[in-house]
Amino acid sequence: MDFIQTIHGLWRWVLAIAAIILIVKSLIGLAKGAEYGEADRKLAFYFAMAVTIQFVLGAANLIGKISVGAFSPRLHMEHLVTGTIATALSHMPPMFKRRSSRARFAGTLILAVLSILVALANVAMVRGSWFYRLP
Repeated sequence: MDFIQTIHGLWRWVLAIAAIILIVKSLIGLAKGAEYGEADRKLAFYFAMAVTIQFVLGAANLIGKISVGAFSPRLHMEHLVTGTIATALSHMPPMFKRRSSRARFAGTLILAVLSILVALANVAMVRGSWFYRLP
């Protein structure tokens, strides 16, 4: 169980890097009036997959905590619900696929920022800070 929790804790740095890349790319696309292309779509997809992996690791960790009696209903259920919201937000950019490039960049940017803000709040709620246990 500690192994999964460690991986779950470290994976947040993958999310942070993916979010920064996606946010910067979306800002550049908006500023330049660029065409939303396949690379942009894939970047949003990879961010959503990174968030999903984090969610699955968290769910596995939750199951482990339940199995050893370390489950705190309020804390862990709030963490699960908040993680579900962050994951859902990260998967929403495809809803803009029939919109203009500007709307796609803006929508992806807003959803990525919201997703990462929810994730930040989620980690802070459980650990007190995003920087818990720096390796």
